[in-house]
Amino acid sequence: MGLIERVKFELANQAIKKVIFTEGSDLRILKAAVELINEKICQPIILDQKEKMQELAEKNKIDLSGVELLDAADENLQKKVIYAYLTADPVAKSEKRLQRLSKKSLNLSMMMTKAGMASCSATGVVTSTTDVIIAAQQLLGVTAEYSTISSIGFQQLLTLKRTIGVADCAINLAPNAEELADIVLASADSYQKVTGDTPRIALLSYSTFGSGAGPQVDLINTTLEKISQKNSKLMVEGEMQIDAALLPEIAKIKVKRSSRVAGRANLLVFPDLAAGNIAVKCMQMFDHGTSFGPLLQGFQAGVTDFSRAATVADIVGNVCLTLIRGKN
Repeated sequence: MGLIERVKFELANQAIKKVIFTEGSDLRILKAAVELINEKICQPIILDQKEKMQELAEKNKIDLSGVELLDAADENLQKKVIYAYLTADPVAKSEKRLQRLSKKSLNLSMMMTKAGMASCSATGVVTSTTDVIIAAQQLLGVTAEYSTISSIGFQQLLTLKRTIGVADCAINLAPNAEELADIVLASADSYQKVTGDTPRIALLSYSTFGSGAGPQVDLINTTLEKISQKNSKLMVEGEMQIDAALLPEIAKIKVKRSSRVAGRANLLVFPDLAAGNIAVKCMQMFDHGTSFGPLLQGFQAGVTDFSRAATVADIVGNVCLTLIRGKN
């Protein structure tokens, strides 16, 4: 049973949670909502222009029975959400500012999630990652545990017959040691909650345990020091090249020390956004396995930021992973 199949089975046997989508004018969202209903994964709420959603569904013969459609322009809905938001967070922003923010469906969805009207906010097929992060920072707030907002993705690699986590391939351009340590800690937590497995984390570089030198190698060594101060039990090693991290036969050649991670890594943490994003795209193009994410980390509630190229299956999978992470 694959990762998503296992997660779907677990979600189908627990209390149904609500997930609020924006971007209901995109056909993929409507189709994904129907699939989520049919598989008893969650109760979808779609927040957009209600009439346009109904017209799009009718045109494409999509039965939205059971899917809750809300009109984002409904002033009564906006007032209800603002009241619930202020009740949940009495020290929140001023009511006037919330009234302005609530005019955008993305903001309204974040407010509903913060107020407990949904378990997570799901968006991104049209909305940019930057806009999603800004809205979540303003209206969900960040956790006290991690000061760095980051992301994790999951790659089911056919070649290696292994599911790995990859971070941070969507947000942080060039993290410093403190930020990279935060990314590692948040990603380890997400990986364990989503997969149920103990994370074996490789901090990737062009060097393997001192075979090369340079500022990036120094960055990783400093990062390891900061991680050990916060969680000394975490199974994390570096610096390591990607082949030494994933392939046992290469690890035997390149790694001349005892290692619990080399050749067996299941969570790869990249040194910067360029390396991570390029590597993930290569995995998707050349391995042809299934990929899910990015899931955003560091917010007080679940946020899924879909790729603009996401398929219906991608949307469903990302929602499943976000829900199971929140449950566990």
